[in-house]
Amino acid sequence: MNNKFKDTVVGTAALLATTTIALTTNSHQVKADNKENTKQINNNSTSSLESTEQRVTKAESNVNDAQLEANSASRNKVLAEQKKDQAFDTLKKAKENQTKAENLVKEAQNKVSNKEIGEKQAQKAVDEDKVAIDQAQSQVDEAKKTADLALDSLNEAQSKVTNQEQKVKDAQVKVDNTQKIVDNTNVGKIQTDLDQANKNLTQAQSSLDEENNKLIKTRVAIDNSNEQLKQGKAELTQKQAQLDQANEQLKNSQEMANKANEDLTANENSLNQLKQKIATLKSTEENQDKLIYGTDFINLVKKYKEENRDNWGFWSSYPDLAEVAKKYYEANFQGYKPTKADENTYYTINNGLIDKEAIKQMSLYAASLLNPLRISLGEKPILVSDASIEVELATIKAYNDANQGFGHLENIIQDKIPKEFGFWTEGESIAMTTNSSDLKGTRVSLADLKMGIRQAIAMWVFDDNDQGYGHMTDVLSLRIYKSEDAAISIDKFGIFHFNDIVEPSEDGEFAQLKKTGQTYNEPTDVASELANLEAEEVTKQTSYEAAKANAEQLNNKLNADQQVVNKAQQAVNDKANTIKNIQSSLAQYIEQENNIKNTIEKLQSNIKSKEEIITNLENQLAEASADNKQKLADLQTAKSNLDEVNNELISLNTDLKQKQTNNDIAKKTLEEKTSILNEAKQKLELDTADLLSYQQAPENLKKAQDNLAQVQDELEKANKVYEESINLLTISANNDELAQNKLAEAKKELASAKAALSALKALLEPQKIENNSAEFINKQQMPEQVISKIKNRTMMPEKTRVESNKTLPQTGNDSWILTSLGVLLSLGGVMVNFKKRKI
Repeated sequence: MNNKFKDTVVGTAALLATTTIALTTNSHQVKADNKENTKQINNNSTSSLESTEQRVTKAESNVNDAQLEANSASRNKVLAEQKKDQAFDTLKKAKENQTKAENLVKEAQNKVSNKEIGEKQAQKAVDEDKVAIDQAQSQVDEAKKTADLALDSLNEAQSKVTNQEQKVKDAQVKVDNTQKIVDNTNVGKIQTDLDQANKNLTQAQSSLDEENNKLIKTRVAIDNSNEQLKQGKAELTQKQAQLDQANEQLKNSQEMANKANEDLTANENSLNQLKQKIATLKSTEENQDKLIYGTDFINLVKKYKEENRDNWGFWSSYPDLAEVAKKYYEANFQGYKPTKADENTYYTINNGLIDKEAIKQMSLYAASLLNPLRISLGEKPILVSDASIEVELATIKAYNDANQGFGHLENIIQDKIPKEFGFWTEGESIAMTTNSSDLKGTRVSLADLKMGIRQAIAMWVFDDNDQGYGHMTDVLSLRIYKSEDAAISIDKFGIFHFNDIVEPSEDGEFAQLKKTGQTYNEPTDVASELANLEAEEVTKQTSYEAAKANAEQLNNKLNADQQVVNKAQQAVNDKANTIKNIQSSLAQYIEQENNIKNTIEKLQSNIKSKEEIITNLENQLAEASADNKQKLADLQTAKSNLDEVNNELISLNTDLKQKQTNNDIAKKTLEEKTSILNEAKQKLELDTADLLSYQQAPENLKKAQDNLAQVQDELEKANKVYEESINLLTISANNDELAQNKLAEAKKELASAKAALSALKALLEPQKIENNSAEFINKQQMPEQVISKIKNRTMMPEKTRVESNKTLPQTGNDSWILTSLGVLLSLGGVMVNFKKRKI
């Protein structure tokens, strides 16, 4: 830092120090020695330290007080919220009670309003309930009697069963004792063996009977299977014949369907070709360059053509025709639109004569414009041929040779040319067009020629009233003499000549040229051709629809026949499978029959052996003594008695089960009747309560109204309490917010004071005062917030500083910073000044 800037910093620091601690000298005025200055600084610093410590103590006290206030405000806010919630619950309950009370009042009012009718209906219901109760009680009593009888009968049956069970036990004991006696004798063993042998024989005989029955059933199954097999084969033969017939029918249907589909394709192709031809013709007609006129023009020309049918060529002036023709003149005169092809097609003119190809194209174009109109008027169309082109070329040459210019030369068209080519006369129409002067050169485009032709025809046809319609009757062949062959060309002056041949002889030059030459257009009436083609289209469309319907019908029949074949084939397959299954079952039955026969033979042999054993045992038993026979007789009697008491027990158990069922039914019936009786009693209670509500309706209404008034009063109180709780909560929330803000400010002040105290303590250590001061000044290491305060205080306008101070709180302001800074800067100023003097 240079000395000049250093002096400025010291001066500012000294000024602040002087202002803050009320010193009367600055750094340039200090005359005392270093000890005195240090002593003064220490005294001032000690005073500032004590003041800052007091400020910290006061700030801590303020924070504690503010914390207590904030805690209290928070508790009050929580309590206010709880009171508000309680008040809201009370209010909600009061509203619910009001709704219930209002409903009770409405119900009571309804009862009062309908008291007479309701009371009668309720009384009637009560009376009916009493009758129903009496009936139900009667049914319950009857059911109770039946249930009691059933229970008595059940108990009696149970007792009989118990007694019979004891008899069975006694009989079994007697059989067992007798059996022991018999078992101790030889007769007993023989009898036992005989009984077992008879039992075995019975079982064997039963098995034999069972096998015989199986054999019979198996043989029946074999017979049935053979019959089914025979019938199945017959049915298979029949179904195979049906399948063959169906396949033959399918073959015929396939051939017919193929032929119908081919016919349909042919009809469709023919129809599509015709439609394409019609579309092409329509497109050609639409895109063709043609004259523009309407039916009004056609009708008037036809009218005056009829009036002048015997005229040689000139008509009277017809204003109406002239007016109508005038409408179309300009459009036709300006109507030519050249194509790129025409613009790029050029012809050469030699010695005033254009070549034949040009005359041909010009004549064909003129014919395409005039022929539709000629046909519409009932006249023959123009034919362009080699003969008419030759006549046109000779006529133009004659005109060029005569150097005529614009005008007719009758000696050429009525004498020279007709005699040369062999016809009566030559009709002629001539015209000069807007581009005639451009056609006198040696090279001309087809587009220019066509434009001139269209202009010439527009003048001849639609602007000919002042010429007695001589040109129109010529080019449209409306004169008494008719013409068909014609051509058009230009002479050496660019004048257009339309020449038509009238009454050619059969053996003249023209006739010979017609025979040997070519005709280049075969004009047709496009509208008529379209009509014919569209009529043909209708016919072909009909044929196509018929072919389509026939094809669909035959294809459907083919599909149906295919279904028949499929079903027939499936039937054949099913029947073949059935026969296969029958044959398999038949084989199983035959095998089963053989097995049964083998089993029967074994059983018959076994039975024979068992019969021999029984005969042997019977012989042994016959030899036994009479005493043994008596013992056996006693055993048999005991067994018979056991069987009797057992059978009786079975009968009694069956009766017991029936009695149990009867008791269950009677019990269930009693429960059902009792339930009906209870329901009737409950209904009586409800209907009685309803009757009572109608009878006491006025008193109930008064109670309900009194209750409603009380509930409404409680609602009003609850609403008031709720509103008060809302207000209390708002106040508590505001107080809490203020307390929290106050606490935050107090904590901010405490932190600020502690920071200042720490800074002062660090700077006031005796051994570091000089070093800290010098380092502070030389390195400009003032605390950032102190520098900021300095800048704000020294550079801010006075008025702004005053206003800013007004907004600061009364406690915790920035005066302590200025005080501390004054001390520090005073110290710094002295130390810097001291060093300067040394230098």
